[in-house]
Amino acid sequence: MLALFFAVVALLLAGVGLYGVLDYSVLQRRREIGIRMAMGARGQPCRVQVTAQAFLMVLAGALAGVVPWQWIGAIHCVADLPS
Repeated sequence: MLALFFAVVALLLAGVGLYGVLDYSVLQRRREIGIRMAMGARGQPCRVQVTAQAFLMVLAGALAGVVPWQWIGAIHCVADLPS
C-alpha cells in the first residue's frame, strides 16, 4: 500500500513537471505562434505541434526509465540477489 502511495505521488509530480516544461516551451515560442496565427494559421496545427512535443518528451522520459529498469532487473536475476 505504501508503494502505491509513492507511485501516485511520483505520477502527480511527473505530471506537474511536464506541465511546467510545456508551459515554459509555449511561452518561449509565444511570438512564433502569434506570427503563425496572424499569417492565417488555424489553432489546430499549433495545438498539434505542442501536443507532439509533449508526446516526444513523455516517450523520451519513459525510455529513459524503462531501459535502466530492464538492465537492473536483468542484473538482479543473473546475480540471484534476494528480493
